[in-house]
Amino acid sequence: MAGHRARCHFSAFLISIPLLLFAVLLAGIYFTSFVEPPKLAALKRDYSEVRADMETLLRMSGEDSNYWRIAPTWFTHNQENRQGPQIPLPQARWDLYRKLFPQNGIKLGIKRYRSGDVFIMADGAGNWEGGHSTGYLHCASTAEEIDEQRPSACVLNQAQGERKYVRGSNAWGYRFERLAEHWYVYDEIRW
Repeated sequence: MAGHRARCHFSAFLISIPLLLFAVLLAGIYFTSFVEPPKLAALKRDYSEVRADMETLLRMSGEDSNYWRIAPTWFTHNQENRQGPQIPLPQARWDLYRKLFPQNGIKLGIKRYRSGDVFIMADGAGNWEGGHSTGYLHCASTAEEIDEQRPSACVLNQAQGERKYVRGSNAWGYRFERLAEHWYVYDEIRW
């Protein structure tokens, strides 16, 4: 009888492992695909408190312009040389980025465009096929290079703008509002 009971407990344990893994997988999918990033109004409200650090991140990004993406846990070399050697950021420099990001609610890091525009991404949701990101956008006063990926706020140079995303379209949807000269709260979406 004791042997039978032990086998039942062992079988229940074995069945629970895949169920637990499946639950973790579903939670991961939910939190990366369906939880929305902060609203533009919240970012706009917080801008005066974080502006000095946004200026610091912008300056650092300009000094580290050969990195097109710097996130809290990884970085990528320039867009033209994505397959080339990854030259590491000096540890002290990366530590400074990783200190400033959480201190200012920046969960996704910085994306630098060839044009010199910089998107400081507060948060986002999505997967490899598309997503939704919000954050602070700084538009270069003059584009360093022609960049077909340049954010619409920088191209249009308006106080605010919006384009609804149409499912199945290759065009990103976006919303933006100017905060100060060259600075915007920015929201982009494509699913």
